[in-house]
Amino acid sequence: MVHMNNLDGDFRETELGALPAVWDVVPLRSVGLRFFGGGTPSTKKTEYWNGSIPWTTSAYLDGLYVTKGIKTITQLGLDNSSSNLVPKGNLVIGTRVGTGKVAVTKIDVAISQDLTGVILDQTKVQSEYVAYFLASERAQQYFRAGTRGVTIKGIPRDDLIKIPVPLPSLPEQRAIARVLSTIQRAMETQDKLITAARELKKSLMRQLFTQGLDANGAVKETEIGVMPEHWQLVKLENVFESRLGKMLSGASRKGTSPRLYVRNANVQWGKVDLTDIAQMDFH
Repeated sequence: MVHMNNLDGDFRETELGALPAVWDVVPLRSVGLRFFGGGTPSTKKTEYWNGSIPWTTSAYLDGLYVTKGIKTITQLGLDNSSSNLVPKGNLVIGTRVGTGKVAVTKIDVAISQDLTGVILDQTKVQSEYVAYFLASERAQQYFRAGTRGVTIKGIPRDDLIKIPVPLPSLPEQRAIARVLSTIQRAMETQDKLITAARELKKSLMRQLFTQGLDANGAVKETEIGVMPEHWQLVKLENVFESRLGKMLSGASRKGTSPRLYVRNANVQWGKVDLTDIAQMDFH
């Protein structure tokens, strides 16, 4: 469990805000044994690719862990390029493209020039804890502040290693990471359920608007596709009357009989959002 006594204990002000007095705040370089960049083996050398070494870029960092590479390279490709291997249990951080992305390596993985590999001092920090912190809004502010460049924007390594990291004890780091991992898994499960519900809705809409409620009923071909035999196909103008709206002027806002005025911003997919509604006098 997270040590809840910290919630009632002494706090002190730090560059990261108020933190428990027993926590340290250290630069990232203090908990990293090595920081190194990556590279891409020449795509003109077929002997550099399709080997046994996973290789990835920042574009494919999605989630807390790196569990596979987007491609594989050979030992020859690794030896003859700027790519480097990040051992499992350490960090990869987006520092050239995808600045601020961070993940823990679940495998030994070679990295592109978009990424910086960080070998952590496991006697001081727990990998997931550091990854969660670097992904937090507070840490991301440092990434944004340190970003340089015009065409390709990235954070220099000198700025990366200065990012302050709150440092509770190792047991507390592990407890914090466990809590965040539990929440993350719950969110991922919820996202999967939402995605499944959306796909089900799409499937049902496709079926209902082509076969109706009777999936085995007779159908016919029309100019918009298949539909039930007993359905009619009519133009939109045959089922409602359309009218043009009016411009919302300064004078119309000052009348004595205001009515709700719906703008484009209020019309969203499947609903009308009235949280920011204007008013207009039609007299």
